[in-house]
Amino acid sequence: MKVFVGYAKEDKEAAHQVTGFLETLGLDVWFDKKSLIAGDDWDDERLAAQRSADLIIHLCSNQILSRAGVVNREIRETLRLADDKPFGSTFVIFIRLGGVRLPAQFMRYHYIDFDDDWQQAIALAVGKGWPNSAVAKSADRIQA
Repeated sequence: MKVFVGYAKEDKEAAHQVTGFLETLGLDVWFDKKSLIAGDDWDDERLAAQRSADLIIHLCSNQILSRAGVVNREIRETLRLADDKPFGSTFVIFIRLGGVRLPAQFMRYHYIDFDDDWQQAIALAVGKGWPNSAVAKSADRIQA
C-alpha cells in the first residue's frame, strides 16, 4: 500500500513521526525528505506520488493553511483525486496540528488530532480502508 504524506516545512518533526509510524505498519510511504534525490523534478515527483497513492495524509497546521504556494496546490490535487475514488473509500486523512481550524472543504472527511491517540486513529483508518491486508493485521496489533 502506497501512502503520500504532505506537510509544511515547519511541521517537519511531526511529519517524521507520522512517516515513521506508517513505516512500522509496513506501508510504502512517500515522504519528500526520504523519497526525493538530488536532481529530481520535485513537482513532477510529488504529483506522480499523489496520483499513485492508495492513501494521502496531510498534516494541517496554521503554517500550511495560512500561506499561498505549492502546499495549497498539493492539497487541492488531493481533494480532486478524492473526488474520483469510490464512495465511502478511505483515501484522504487530515491530521490537525495545534487545534487549527480546518477549512470547510476538509470537513467532509473526519480528521485526526495530533495528540496522544493519533497512532491508534491512523491504524484504525488503515484497517478500515484495507481490512484484508497485512497492514490491517499490523494495525490490529497496535489497537490491542
